[in-house]
Amino acid sequence: VLEENGEQVPCYSVMVSLQEVGGAETKNWTVPRKLSEFQSLHRKLSECFPSLKKVQLPSLSKLPFKSVDQKFMEKSKNQLNNFLQ
Repeated sequence: VLEENGEQVPCYSVMVSLQEVGGAETKNWTVPRKLSEFQSLHRKLSECFPSLKKVQLPSLSKLPFKSVDQKFMEKSKNQLNNFLQ
């Protein structure tokens, strides 16, 4: 969780794996992403792939006082994992 302008902002680490052609070597790296970046990606992909509109992503607007707790982070992590697969 990051703090921006006095508000808590959920931040996630995405592990990326790229297997080289032939499978000899796999490269791994981690990319930090905010929830708003996932939401933006979802909107753009939904324009090209309308079936993605059915995929539910977490939303801070449903949280009281926009607080971020462990329960929210765990649920949102699961939703984002489903989205990325």
